[in-house]
Amino acid sequence: MKPAVLDMTRFKHIIYLLFFLVSTVVIAQSNALKIEHEERIKSSEFPSLSKQILDSLIPLRVKMKYYQETDGDSNSYEAKFKYKGKKYSIEFFENGALKETEIEIKKNKLSKIVIDSINKRLDTVARKFKIEKIQEHYSPSSILSLKQKLQQSNPDGYEIIVAFKDKRKIYRREYLFDRRGMILEVKDVKRLEYDFLLF
Repeated sequence: MKPAVLDMTRFKHIIYLLFFLVSTVVIAQSNALKIEHEERIKSSEFPSLSKQILDSLIPLRVKMKYYQETDGDSNSYEAKFKYKGKKYSIEFFENGALKETEIEIKKNKLSKIVIDSINKRLDTVARKFKIEKIQEHYSPSSILSLKQKLQQSNPDGYEIIVAFKDKRKIYRREYLFDRRGMILEVKDVKRLEYDFLLF
């Protein structure tokens, strides 16, 4: 074989190898893996700044449970409580600043347009799926703005945990949808023990 032909063959192999590596990196980055570890902590271990924010958001005294959460390399704090019949979860950054607020809701609380849009997108992932949990998602904003959104039930989007069954494999994903039902973010969630009961 001539040297020019060898060089061209070698060049093609390098191009194929680079394409494979780039594709692998893109696929790996498209769905982050969510493996959260949550640990209950005492009130005294919760950041004081976070407590001040909670006091300004929730005027009445409610029974709160405090947690420290680890997700990969990031740490955060979370307060969970029930208020006016709703389950709240307010998450804070490690420095105590507000990260996000979530309120658990039932599927029938979503408008037909939004749930149809969500179902349409989930149906492209697998034929069988089950929505396990829906939360209104409120992005960090000023306390006054957040209080108004909470009072008006006017979320920025919806965080949804979905279990999928594809052939015999069951897996979970956490989706963040905007208010119209468009996907903003996807994370793979670690599989739980009781998956066989779902479908």
